[in-house]
Amino acid sequence: MSEPLDSAAIAAQNAESLQTLLRALQLSAGQFSLIFVRCDYLALREHIAAQLHAQCPLKIQTVTLPQTTETIFTAIQRELGDAQPEALMVFGLEQVQNLDRVLRATNLIREEFRKRFACPIVIWIHSGILHSLIRQATDLENWATTIVFQSTNAELVELLQRRIDSVFAQILTCREHLFLDAAALGLHPDSPQGLELQAACQALAARDLNLAPELRASLALVQGLIADNTTPVARSYYEHSLTIAQTLPPTIEQGYSQFYLGLWWGNWAARHLPEREAALVQAVDQLR
Repeated sequence: MSEPLDSAAIAAQNAESLQTLLRALQLSAGQFSLIFVRCDYLALREHIAAQLHAQCPLKIQTVTLPQTTETIFTAIQRELGDAQPEALMVFGLEQVQNLDRVLRATNLIREEFRKRFACPIVIWIHSGILHSLIRQATDLENWATTIVFQSTNAELVELLQRRIDSVFAQILTCREHLFLDAAALGLHPDSPQGLELQAACQALAARDLNLAPELRASLALVQGLIADNTTPVARSYYEHSLTIAQTLPPTIEQGYSQFYLGLWWGNWAARHLPEREAALVQAVDQLR
């Protein structure tokens, strides 16, 4: 297993990846080529895209795939009409409905890209889409070059803090919902923000970065809120958050953990009558 990269190495690797992408675009001028750019983070994606527009001598046209896309090829063709751009950058694949079906259908007509487009096409993807490509559209994935961009440790920690701050702001203003679920928080597992949060947590775990206890407690609470609150998974996150928070000076976040753990036990009592009495005791203990 390779050693996790530090932030300086990641920044250097991203700079090299950008130069590789710029060279690939210029070398493919006037002819079709397919490039997948894997980047799990929205801000980094926007930053790299802006650098491409600024540094690439080719004029790059942008297309965003609609959710109702049937194949990547037909969606691009419908958007461009008869136009032949110098280079094309495609966003939105992560929001397409029935993604696996779309990838399989695109794979079947992959030769149409070469017939129709005399330009390099860059398609932005995240790690989950790359795995789907390998499973569902192996020929298309093998056809393409894949270039990877990663966020540094500091950027990932900043991302987590932004998401946590957003969740806490919503909790403070909430007056109608006892449980703010993933959809209400804008962190549904299949949403761009939800996927980004999952990727950041996985990357930081893989790099074995020691997060501050305050951040770990807050993150566990957020993970509990976006988990299925009818299952013990959510409870374990709340309990983990509370365990960490109790080692720190009292904060409002500790109160959130106790509050949502108490609500979880109350909900469990309503759904599991044989355990009702014990669950209500737990709920009262957290909420009092």
